[in-house]
Amino acid sequence: MSQTHLSVIYGGPALKKGAMDVKQLGPALSALGELCERAHYLINGEKTGASVLIKSDFQAGSFEFDISFMLSAWEAAEHFFQTSEYKTAKEIIILVGLLGPYRTGVYRLIKRLKKRKYSARKLPSGNIEIQTDDNEVYEISQETYSLFQDLQTRRLIGKTVAPLAQEGIDTFETKQDGKRGFKMDKSDLPSYLLNMEDEVINQNTEDMILQVDTPFLTDTERKWRFTRINGKQQKIIASIKDPDYLNAVKTRKYSFSSGMLIQATVVSKEIRRADGKIKTEWEIERIINHDVKGLL
Repeated sequence: MSQTHLSVIYGGPALKKGAMDVKQLGPALSALGELCERAHYLINGEKTGASVLIKSDFQAGSFEFDISFMLSAWEAAEHFFQTSEYKTAKEIIILVGLLGPYRTGVYRLIKRLKKRKYSARKLPSGNIEIQTDDNEVYEISQETYSLFQDLQTRRLIGKTVAPLAQEGIDTFETKQDGKRGFKMDKSDLPSYLLNMEDEVINQNTEDMILQVDTPFLTDTERKWRFTRINGKQQKIIASIKDPDYLNAVKTRKYSFSSGMLIQATVVSKEIRRADGKIKTEWEIERIINHDVKGLL
């Protein structure tokens, strides 16, 4: 069995009694377990075979718990003989950044970047070179960079340190056998918290004439494919929010066919996703005319 252990410690004056609100602790503990399992899956390609055990220890001024991260003996042995690239439990924890030398792992990379813009390039060694917009340059492993880019991993990391947002909880620290692994304080927290919600950054409402390409009429999927005819011709995938029109189609008051034209009030939204990418979503707010003719 491949196994490693470490201590995770939250510190601050709010913990003088050696206790944490379960509403803060529960999600953080759950995220730590999921983080180890996610890293194992991304690095070793296995969805099973990883387990995390947690034992708590209450001390004045801090809340400390021990984590044991284990990979099944059968799985580890099987992959060991198949490939030298299979990572042990300890190696995964180092790549995540909870343990290991200074400047290794995702936790440390996030702390060093401090949300600065950066460029990345692959080196002949296979490692990744990071250069920030103020010309700080450093090298990390491909595995660390892959974990850093994974949105789910980043969200889980954010949840593990989220208790620092509470008054009186000031530090997050890891240790192994008494030696410090990683430490951050409240001032580092903004770098770890991703925007968990999609954000609408621009919205526009416009009347359009649309050619119906493909309608979808199931109860769970109401996005239709259209081609915009007037103005800038473009393909649109839009959900119809007009209940009267949907009911009329469902009861066959209106018939339709591919190529027919409708006039509609369309809302377009530019949305910044949690990973920073921009997407455009379309909604048909109201059908003005069904199967219009002579409006072009």
